[in-house]
Amino acid sequence: MAYNPQPPYEILQTKLIEFRHDAKLRRFARHWTSWATAATSIENQPVAVERGWSEGPAAAHSPFSNFLRWSEWLHERAGRGDGIALVR
Repeated sequence: MAYNPQPPYEILQTKLIEFRHDAKLRRFARHWTSWATAATSIENQPVAVERGWSEGPAAAHSPFSNFLRWSEWLHERAGRGDGIALVR
């Protein structure tokens, strides 16, 4: 097991989860929390969620896989998962 020796002592890798997969899951969680928090201020949030997960090519995938793909796209495009303005 590999872990961060600095607080909060996060586990970075185990024999079952490679570092890159763990990092992907942590980004997903961070993006989900940011999006869910920001979405509470958006009046049409339920409509946006339904459209994002039930229309077009994305409809063939689960909401989880769609959000995971979006999370990876955001990471590639912005290079970060925090401090991103909602409008952006």
